[in-house]
Amino acid sequence: MLGLALAVAKLREKRQTEEGLGLRQLEAPGGHNPPAELENTSISTLAARVERLLTSEGLTSDLLLSISLVSVVLLLVLVLTSFGLVMTLNRRATHGTYSPSRQEKESSRVEMWSITQPPPMERLI
Repeated sequence: MLGLALAVAKLREKRQTEEGLGLRQLEAPGGHNPPAELENTSISTLAARVERLLTSEGLTSDLLLSISLVSVVLLLVLVLTSFGLVMTLNRRATHGTYSPSRQEKESSRVEMWSITQPPPMERLI
C-alpha cells in the first residue's frame, strides 16, 4: 500500500510540474502576453504535449501502472486470506476440545449400564 501511495504522489508531482511548464511557455519573459503568432505556436506545442500525455507515454502508462499495482496487492491479500482460512479450518479440525476418537482410545471398555434402561418387569396374571 505504501508503494501505491508513493506512485500516486509521484504521478501528481509529475502532472503539476508539466502543467506549470505549459503555463510558463505561454507567458513572455517580461510577463506580457506574446504576439498572436507566438501564441498560436505555444498553443500548438501545448496541445501536442497534452496529446502526448494522454497517449501510452503519459497518463495511460501511469494509469496502467496504478491498476496493476492495485491488482497485485489485491491478489496477494486474497492468497494470504485463503491460506489463513485453510490453516484455521485444519487447526480447528485437529485441535478441538471434543474429539470422540481420542476418548475411545483412552478407555478400552465402554460401559453401557448408565445408558441402557432395565427391561420392564413382567406381571403375573
